Amino acid sequence: MDGELRKNNTALIVAHAHAAHEADHQDTAPAGGIGSGAGACSLPGQQGGGGPSPSGGALAGYVFVAYSSVAVHIGKLVVAPEWRRMGVGALLMQEVLLSAAVPPRRCMAATLYVSPANALALRLYSRLGFADDGVLHDYYGRGRHAAKMALDLGEWRERQQQQP
Repeated sequence: MDGELRKNNTALIVAHAHAAHEADHQDTAPAGGIGSGAGACSLPGQQGGGGPSPSGGALAGYVFVAYSSVAVHIGKLVVAPEWRRMGVGALLMQEVLLSAAVPPRRCMAATLYVSPANALALRLYSRLGFADDGVLHDYYGRGRHAAKMALDLGEWRERQQQQP
């Protein structure tokens, strides 16, 4: 995977949980000398009940993306089980969409494939503005199809600018 990350058209964005009491912070600068734009999102150390982060500074999630001249494709979004339903996936996806929609990339669209059985992921992508864009038959194996989803990043940028 290290060779893939060295290409200019791929990126890995990671979310780490930190035990310190800090506000959300996002950093998209290249990390570890990887020139493709590996980045990190830090998560606050306190959860709803005020207890310590469940991962104690561990990896909370990551997203792997590939860019073309006009689009970003979300290849994989993973959130650790103890961080699911806490906004980690949304944070990572927002970071991807923002980095793709603004200079220097200025992508026009975002695409992804998801299992129709993954209701949580479908709900997240729909909330972000992704729409159905067809079916990939047998994508996950014989009889296991993938839903194709797409997002117009121009429209997404406009919605972001209208939010307070």
